[in-house]
Amino acid sequence: EALSPARNEFGETSVLTKRSRNVVEFERLEYIGDAMWGATTSARILSLFPGKDWLGMDFGWAFGILRDNIESNVNLGAVYDCLDVGRLLPHDVQLGGDKPKADIMESICGALHVLAITLRGSSCAATSIEHALPSGALGHSLH
Repeated sequence: EALSPARNEFGETSVLTKRSRNVVEFERLEYIGDAMWGATTSARILSLFPGKDWLGMDFGWAFGILRDNIESNVNLGAVYDCLDVGRLLPHDVQLGGDKPKADIMESICGALHVLAITLRGSSCAATSIEHALPSGALGHSLH
């Protein structure tokens, strides 16, 4: 595998293999997907229960628990299984548990988010959240 120098944002040079570049790209998409999954989940909870004062003392803790459970590796692993994402992977890839499945689902969400912004020609991440929800679900603009 060929090695090529690359510079990070600090101007430091490092040698990356094609495999290590792919890992970095996967981790970036996973990071974006995790953020988008969390933002979309939070927005959806708020739209499903508009009468709740989620930021108040009575429900603030419940919001965190609900969101964290929806975003859990177990649930993302279940989404992975439900969508049969494993069929897209090479046959020799064996995933051990929900964490790798959750990471893959987050990277898919990240890739879809990046694609949506690219196709729209927009740099506003909030726009894709609004379009992922039913019309008027947020009740206000995120811009």
